[in-house]
Amino acid sequence: MDEALVLHLIGNLSYYIGAEIEGSGYVRDRGAEFGEVVSGSKEASLAGLDAAVVEVIRSLKNQNETVWPQAYSAKGADDVPDRFSMYLRCCVRFHHHIGQMTYIVKAWAQN
Repeated sequence: MDEALVLHLIGNLSYYIGAEIEGSGYVRDRGAEFGEVVSGSKEASLAGLDAAVVEVIRSLKNQNETVWPQAYSAKGADDVPDRFSMYLRCCVRFHHHIGQMTYIVKAWAQN
């Protein structure tokens, strides 16, 4: 598994949902997500991803028909008009990167 993709997913969810919708205070360093320095063990990275997903699920439970259409604004999301669209974008990106990781793991298994 490529740790950079895991760190990128954590950053994506923690910033766009955690910080910008839930006000978690998370400060994203997108460049560090792809840097040469790794955060530590595979277990620590996966625990961070689990925590980010739990945060998103908790946040989803706070949404309803009155807040979905609220305007959304964040660095790197200039074309996202509302909260619903941001959750949808994060879901699609998560799925995309999980697909990449699945491909990597299968390719490594063949070698």
